[in-house]
Amino acid sequence: MRQLQMSWLMAIVLLTAVVTPSYADIYMKQKQHTDGFSMMGQTQPARDIVEEYWITPQGFRSDSPESSMIMRFDTRQMIMVDHAAKTYTSISADMTDMMSQMMGGGEQPNAEALQAMQGMMNVQVDVTDTGETTSINGWDSHRYVMTVKSMMGAMTMDIWATQDIDIDTVLYEKFRSAVSAGVGPMKAMMGDLGEQWAKIKGVQVRSTMTQQIMNQSLSSSTELIEYRDGDAPDGILEIPAGYAQRSL
Repeated sequence: MRQLQMSWLMAIVLLTAVVTPSYADIYMKQKQHTDGFSMMGQTQPARDIVEEYWITPQGFRSDSPESSMIMRFDTRQMIMVDHAAKTYTSISADMTDMMSQMMGGGEQPNAEALQAMQGMMNVQVDVTDTGETTSINGWDSHRYVMTVKSMMGAMTMDIWATQDIDIDTVLYEKFRSAVSAGVGPMKAMMGDLGEQWAKIKGVQVRSTMTQQIMNQSLSSSTELIEYRDGDAPDGILEIPAGYAQRSL
């Protein structure tokens, strides 16, 4: 459940931070660093990866060396792809359908189950404009601080954004409509997050995230190294051929 919630949260953070010109698709490349950590008897070493994104009016896709995530606006499905195992998992953006999937696809979740899910998805977000400015990779950038509180713990993001790159709010609204089409908890979460993200002007070019999970501090950072418009490759939102579906 924690992994699922974090996948949704990070998808929302990425897409509310970056929206695309209406005249073309958007390609982005960013480098990401994650500090090493130990939790529940498992140790994860520090790692550096390069992630690539295509954002289109039909949906978006992110690719890292080990996995991909696809969000389709038409079907409101988020598809998580594991390239090593050659499998994929599809999750509905509708909260009731999502709960039903987690319960094995049987009966629709009852009021108690939905209430429990609402508690887990309850996220408080606040964005503060610091007024600080600097140049990052040639882009004039402005600093914001975002704090997120949820049952998973607290998260703080130090965000630098630029208005040197043209953006279009039309696709952003399309994304919000697709994701927030679920029932109550998701709508409430998106409303709060969207209102706070509106304070951030421009495209995110660098961010540092620190979060508290199980009384442990985890840190990561991302930096935009390429941003251009163009035509996304054919089939970018399709599941790779030969991959088997895996249940939650």
